[in-house]
Amino acid sequence: MTNLNAIIVIIKYLIITLCYAYQDHFCRQDKGVEMKVRARACIRCKEYMRINPNDPLNQILIKKFEKMHIGHVLITIDVDEIKGIYTMANKTTEAAVIQ
Repeated sequence: MTNLNAIIVIIKYLIITLCYAYQDHFCRQDKGVEMKVRARACIRCKEYMRINPNDPLNQILIKKFEKMHIGHVLITIDVDEIKGIYTMANKTTEAAVIQ
């Protein structure tokens, strides 16, 4: 049974990794019109998570991100405005989802 649990955790991790690998593709193009990539950002921790409204897994990750930063000031902002200043919070949120 523990082998099955380990396989499930690995599959979940691979799905999350693939989600981030293709997230830029889904956010940037919509019928030839350039779209701005938006993010949910924590001002206190200087971390952000990209928003992809068409991806249900991303919505789960955003909710986990918001729970991890409860009590902090969270904003929704264009990624271009915070890139280089804030860090992407992939790894900590992925770990929270997998557990």
